[in-house]
Amino acid sequence: MAIPSLMPAEKLDQASSFSQPPLSFPSLSQRPTQITSEKDFDDVRASADVVVVDFMARWCRKCIYVKPRIATLLKDKFPQVPLAFVDVNAVPAGVVSGAGVTKMPTVVLYVRGEVYETYVAGESSTAAVLRVEEMVKRGLEEAKKKKKEDEKAKV
Repeated sequence: MAIPSLMPAEKLDQASSFSQPPLSFPSLSQRPTQITSEKDFDDVRASADVVVVDFMARWCRKCIYVKPRIATLLKDKFPQVPLAFVDVNAVPAGVVSGAGVTKMPTVVLYVRGEVYETYVAGESSTAAVLRVEEMVKRGLEEAKKKKKEDEKAKV
């Protein structure tokens, strides 16, 4: 017995694909990077003075919900800050344990390759985005401060 559908059969195929178009990032620094190895992780941390890394898992609902919002925040407000994602189940354990990650989603802000601030996104996605925004602002200020210190030391 066939189950009646409210939609014509020719439209069912179109309706069953719930995939969203990929986020568009005009410059390389705005394109999120998927980290798959320790080398990727090291390269991403060294790629800029301030880097955001979102440690997440594909099975984690909150991770799935927060991920595109963080990407949009960085694309819109901080295009100079690279973003990378780490699927904790798809990378060597050293990447996750080395970052001190025990819960997901965890957002880690790196300033000059070193952990500057860590946030476990346990609240709503709106609260998480606001918290990450504040982290990035503080990280950018810290990077500026360190750059000035380096310039003074050279003189």
